[in-house]
Amino acid sequence: MTLSPRFEQALAFAAELHRQQVRKGTGVPYMAHLMAAAALALEHGATEDEAIAAVLHDAVEDQGGAATQEAIRQRFGPAVADIVAGCTDTDQTPKPPWRARKEAYIAHLAFASPSVRLVSLCDKVHNARTILADYRTMGEALWTRFTGGKSGTLWYYRALVQAFRAHGQTPLLAELDRVVGEVERLSAEDCTCFEPESFRDDFERTVLGLDRTRGRLGEVSLDRCRRCGRLWLHYFVEYPDVPDSSRWYRAPVTAEMAQAVAPQRAVDLLESLPWRLQGGAYYGRRGQRTSGPVIVDA
Repeated sequence: MTLSPRFEQALAFAAELHRQQVRKGTGVPYMAHLMAAAALALEHGATEDEAIAAVLHDAVEDQGGAATQEAIRQRFGPAVADIVAGCTDTDQTPKPPWRARKEAYIAHLAFASPSVRLVSLCDKVHNARTILADYRTMGEALWTRFTGGKSGTLWYYRALVQAFRAHGQTPLLAELDRVVGEVERLSAEDCTCFEPESFRDDFERTVLGLDRTRGRLGEVSLDRCRRCGRLWLHYFVEYPDVPDSSRWYRAPVTAEMAQAVAPQRAVDLLESLPWRLQGGAYYGRRGQRTSGPVIVDA
């Protein structure tokens, strides 16, 4: 299939609507999600109308309600507008209560068209993949992003798998089931990497370099938990001429943060995070969780 200029127009329209929107808890432009959903749709046999609907699937819910729905109908036709409507759990502002909206959305999938189910499934697969990737780096702190919290979000995605399965198994549904299952498995574990006294052998360490700011000699590394895969920024400093001066700090970071961190900026990043673990002789060798200052100078 060759995509027509209509698809390019849909991309431009979506970019205009979502220009100021980012993914929850991140700085990632929202368009990244919309393009990923459209890519999944095309990879799984979508028509152009379905691909356009994938690009616009959140437009009504997040950017204008009924007026945006009518604009989509005028610009891209009733088929696209109907798919978008079927992927929208509300066009009201403010939105109705979260649980009731999600229960209604799951119930409506029983009667949704194949086109709506395809676009919805692509949306949920990309969302679930993002949740899994971010959980591996953030751990339990991730759930504060979501209105439904941990229990509500896990319930919703498992219920979606069951609702889609009522229409038969597909490779895309198998992927959603796999990813949701992995999130469930990881979140059910009480991973030792969150314990202040977790051991160095629990991690794969990549040394990024030394922080020499103001005469420091702090070792900065990224530690990946061998059990759950989370990334931690680790900072260790010791002053040989100062008794009991050794101290370390560790905090979970996202992959995006990890790619951007530089040794000389590690302390600033640690202090910008909501909490961290700390320990070493300076703290009486006992590890603890804290949101206090990062003290690295002699």
